[in-house]
Amino acid sequence: MKSPFSVNVPEAMSIAVEEGMGIGVFPAMSAIDGIRSGRLIRVLPHYTVHPFSIYVRYRYRRYLDAKIRTWLDLLQTALPLLLVVDTEVLDPDRCALHVA
Repeated sequence: MKSPFSVNVPEAMSIAVEEGMGIGVFPAMSAIDGIRSGRLIRVLPHYTVHPFSIYVRYRYRRYLDAKIRTWLDLLQTALPLLLVVDTEVLDPDRCALHVA
């Protein structure tokens, strides 16, 4: 079944869902603010998409530039912490759909 609405930018899907166009599947990073504020509700909490890895590609050099090394170090330390916080918000056992 083809959807009548299609986007290639997750933030656009988030806005469309917030505006009442239906439900959508998009990355947690695009939905997390809406979930925290209550503008979005996770309606299928046990449905997940396939996990993926994040890779950084850069030109190999014998001596890595300090700015690239700093950026890589930041990613390795900060990203897992951010993902843990998002995972707590997205925990399926904490999600509830309240119908008035």
